[in-house]
Amino acid sequence: MTIDGALYYANPSTEAVSWDKPDCLKTNEELEKDSGDWVWVSAGEKPGGGEGWVPARVLGGNGSDLNDGESVSLQLQSGLRKTAVKNPVEEPLWPLLLSSLSHVSGSSDDLVMLDALNQGLLMHALRERYAADEIYTWVGANKSVLVSVNPFKR
Repeated sequence: MTIDGALYYANPSTEAVSWDKPDCLKTNEELEKDSGDWVWVSAGEKPGGGEGWVPARVLGGNGSDLNDGESVSLQLQSGLRKTAVKNPVEEPLWPLLLSSLSHVSGSSDDLVMLDALNQGLLMHALRERYAADEIYTWVGANKSVLVSVNPFKR
């Protein structure tokens, strides 16, 4: 566990360190739920529109092996299915580590502590923090950039 209470896993024989729970420690339910490649995908008709970016599991093939213009079948975290065309300009499919989602809802107020910062994870983190009435979020090792989301709501 880190000094700020974040859980990580270390393999002493390989010296590998990861935020993700190793498959050998997962229950059958966790293996079924977390298996496969995960990506960020637009929830609305327009990329980033509507609900923004949401986690989705790639049902066919490997998200990183797709060529531009190739369509891929995805299952959103909500259970809905969506077909998307890989287009790095209009609708990129950013890779997602599921452990990133637990770090977003954790106690860290600095986006630098996330695994990989992309538009999908950034927007998701800000939305989750806003929902928890945490309107200030830092970006940078020495807290040099502050992102503030308007706290006024009905």
